[in-house]
Amino acid sequence: MADEVADRAARLKGAKKKSNVPALIGVALITGLAAGGASVAYLSGRDGSVTIPQRDTSDASEFQREATDGFTPVIAPAPDFPVTETGPSEVEIALQNRLDEVTRQLEAARNQAPAAPAVDTTQLETLQTQLDKLATDMAERSAQVQDLANERDQLNRDLARTQAENSSLLLQVNQASNDSLAEQMMAEERLARQQELERRRTEAESIRQAQINSPIDGMSGGGTESEGRDYTGDEAFIRAGSDKIAPTQSRIIGAPSNTVMQGTVIEATLTTGINSQLSGTITSTVSYDIWSFDMSRVLIPRGSQMFGRYANEVAVGQKRVLVAWDRVVTPNGQVVDLEAYGSDRLGRSGLTGKVNSRFLQRFGSAALISIFSAAPAAAAASVQNGESAILAEAVSTDASDNASAVIEEYLSLAPIITVQHGSVIMVMVTNDMELF
Repeated sequence: MADEVADRAARLKGAKKKSNVPALIGVALITGLAAGGASVAYLSGRDGSVTIPQRDTSDASEFQREATDGFTPVIAPAPDFPVTETGPSEVEIALQNRLDEVTRQLEAARNQAPAAPAVDTTQLETLQTQLDKLATDMAERSAQVQDLANERDQLNRDLARTQAENSSLLLQVNQASNDSLAEQMMAEERLARQQELERRRTEAESIRQAQINSPIDGMSGGGTESEGRDYTGDEAFIRAGSDKIAPTQSRIIGAPSNTVMQGTVIEATLTTGINSQLSGTITSTVSYDIWSFDMSRVLIPRGSQMFGRYANEVAVGQKRVLVAWDRVVTPNGQVVDLEAYGSDRLGRSGLTGKVNSRFLQRFGSAALISIFSAAPAAAAASVQNGESAILAEAVSTDASDNASAVIEEYLSLAPIITVQHGSVIMVMVTNDMELF
């Protein structure tokens, strides 16, 4: 073991590297433990032995001695300890000396400055040369990368400028295309408008020529010649609104889209009431749109105003009042003369309403007058004198004649027909109308 410690100390002395103090301390501790173990082994292997003294035991007797309490005192002999040698043994002294030497060597190794390691400068120079070459290559590569980056940035700027120029050119092209398209559309619209105006002008001219060349008036009805004929009663009232022009030949409707034909029924609402005691004027409001002959447009829109007249010629037992319509005014300012009569929903002439037959007024007044006229006759019958009787008879006859005339007038009282405002009426058109 001492040789092993010496070898370790020799290796520690010859080491060129820096000493490791914790490792040396560990080696010393291991060495000390080994020396202690060797000392214990040596002491246990010595020839000398310790003599342990023999102790005598007590002897038993058959009878106890007198004048005692039954116990014999025991006298313990003095202990006899073995005598051992004091002080370190030779082995311990040798180990201690070796340990001191190792400690001195460790202290010397600890205090000794580390020797400079031997370095191969040739390899270092080669490595330095390679490093310089790599640095030069890196610098050249960095310069090339920087040049490429600058070139890339320049290309990006050129590309952005080119894209901006292309966008501007494309915008200009689109603007020019839009302007051209807008001009083309405007030209087409102008052409279409001119064609439409020309078509309307041609159509209006053809209508005007047709109206000029037509032997009848476009506003006339389909009746017969009215000149030289006399009408009475209701017929005279109906035809009092306008003169008739009889057609002499068939004709083609010049403007179907502007014509309301004879027989068209206009539904309206009365805005004024009717009382047949006296004749008067009435107005009404058209309730629904009236379309042209070809159903292409509305000629008389709803809300148009119609103006007419009603008659007070009502016979006994009559339940309808005669109404004539003379003109219609549209909301857009057109005025058209009508020759139409009022009718119910079934087209029957006249308007129905509340009928007051005045029964009590007629027959009550007649009965009262009859009573008064009978008084002179009764008085004449009671007179006996000839001259007085003749005079009374004459007076009675005159009174009877006058009473009969009055009674006849009361009996011929016409009924009163009342139509409330807001009533729904129908107007039958009896002539063709043109509206533009």
